[in-house]
Amino acid sequence: MSFVREEYVAYKKFEAFTRAKGLRTFLATSIGGVESSRSFYLSNKIMVDLLPKLPLLRVLCLSHFQISEVPESIGTMRHLRYLNLSQTRITHLPKSVCSLYNLQTLIVFGCHKLAKLPNNFLKLKKLRHFDIRDTPLLDKMLLGIGELRSLQTLSKIIIGCENGFEIAKLKESKWENFHCGFGQSEGCTPCTGGELFTKEA
Repeated sequence: MSFVREEYVAYKKFEAFTRAKGLRTFLATSIGGVESSRSFYLSNKIMVDLLPKLPLLRVLCLSHFQISEVPESIGTMRHLRYLNLSQTRITHLPKSVCSLYNLQTLIVFGCHKLAKLPNNFLKLKKLRHFDIRDTPLLDKMLLGIGELRSLQTLSKIIIGCENGFEIAKLKESKWENFHCGFGQSEGCTPCTGGELFTKEA
């Protein structure tokens, strides 16, 4: 199911879908593109009460909504393969996201307030595409991300001093291009490259 973003999306609009246990797609779309100056709001009741009742969802897109928090209940959507939270106001991802063992695509592009990833992020063994472009507060990459053998696309690689992220580990994982996603600090390893990185077959 897809629906057009409105200034305010109320729970009542989707109340009947609480019985649609077999729903596979919940996709917010726009007509003629999204104006950057516009704000879109989603009822918290949709996040807390509706989505957990759709256990067979494969695709969930909540991009451009003024969402500040993703509920822990998202971890119950074990069939989810595509999760788009781009250009929302989230500051972190809940630990339960890492229970989505079928997740293949995770998009947090333009989440300007996103500051950290869950410590158990490496449980997402089937993750293929991870888009973290334009996330200025996300200045640490998790150790061992090169161990995600299914990962094919990574939009930004952050190499910093504090987390000891090792270039050698990426080379072992056949990553060839590196991009330093924040200002170089003393003692850090500088690196340059394009915005989008793909893994060798």
